[in-house]
Amino acid sequence: MPILCYIYTAATVSGSSSVQQKVCDQITALNRMGISAYGLFVSSETAVLPFPTDTITFIPAKSINSGYFRSIRQRRSNMLAVNNYLKSIATKPDILLMRYPRANYQLWKYSRIWGKKTVMNHVAAEIPEIRLHRNQNNSSLVAGILGNLEFRWWPIFLEKIYGGLIRRNVRCALCNSEDIAQYQQSITWGKYKTEIVSDGVDTQKYPAHIPPTYDGKLSLIFLKGASTDASYNGLDKVFEALKNDPATTLTIVGHQLEYERNLAVSIGVQQQVHFKQAMTREELNVEFNAHHLALGAFGIHRRGLKSNSTLKNREYCARGIPFVFGHNDPDLNLNAQELPLWLEVPADEAALSIENWKRFYEAFRNKPNAAQDLRKFATEHLDYAVKMQEVKHSLEYQFKDIFE
Repeated sequence: MPILCYIYTAATVSGSSSVQQKVCDQITALNRMGISAYGLFVSSETAVLPFPTDTITFIPAKSINSGYFRSIRQRRSNMLAVNNYLKSIATKPDILLMRYPRANYQLWKYSRIWGKKTVMNHVAAEIPEIRLHRNQNNSSLVAGILGNLEFRWWPIFLEKIYGGLIRRNVRCALCNSEDIAQYQQSITWGKYKTEIVSDGVDTQKYPAHIPPTYDGKLSLIFLKGASTDASYNGLDKVFEALKNDPATTLTIVGHQLEYERNLAVSIGVQQQVHFKQAMTREELNVEFNAHHLALGAFGIHRRGLKSNSTLKNREYCARGIPFVFGHNDPDLNLNAQELPLWLEVPADEAALSIENWKRFYEAFRNKPNAAQDLRKFATEHLDYAVKMQEVKHSLEYQFKDIFE
């Protein structure tokens, strides 16, 4: 049985991150498929790290709490911890699956040593996404310049210096969409082996959505997974649409919502938008039942992409709540003949229409067994039992010598 180590370099002790929960679910699914998989989670938190379990090992990275360019230095510290750990263990993994943490010297050094065992997981076109950074520190001109240097210019420089070298050293990559795969190949002039495996969901963890009474006034919900302003969510477009429909309300659930609060005030919809801090899954089960319609991302094109597979869309499917989103999703093309289960709008800067959303929602309500059909679709096409089987097939092809 091959040993697979899934490396995640942005772990938290609390495990509240939706990405971290996803990685844990993927590890569980891989073990069910006969691969001996465990997670190597790197955390720089000062709290005592959890004891290792059968499937998760936490390792500490030096915490960078002061000085300039803390985020860049922290990424380097995280990868140094990975390199040191892999050198120290007696039983080396057969396969290393890593969620790409952005380029730096330590990741390049890692790729030179462990590259032929490594499969990178790319969920973004990195340089276009980095260019979306908006400096939040406007206290002085110097602070503004340093902020842009730390979060935009220097990361782009590192990607240009090390990005292609890292990709040439690793075995292959799993990408969330065709757009992302094409971007990754363009960095290495087509020499990077990529396969497309979109995100999945553990459908058994989500109960069926029970919608509230509908009287023509929509109540919307949006899950924010990112800890930054994440302009690719396109909430500015959503707020502008709300401004034209004062009866519609929106609840945003997530971490660090100050940017969204300020944005709502600047657009003048602060009375229609409600903010709630990130919740447990049990708390979310209750919260979802207070809303009619869920929202995906409406600014993926700002990341240089037209297509992507997002966690929130998959959670909405698993819950059976209808949703609207603004980009192509490779898995959600399979259902065109059975609409309306979701509504896809163009991936551009055109204004959003809540009237169209109302018509979609009313059609969904009037479709017999629509919610059950949505949950069935998630089970048959989006569940990790399906998605991680695709990952396993990719690994079997790329590591034929190990699986024989």
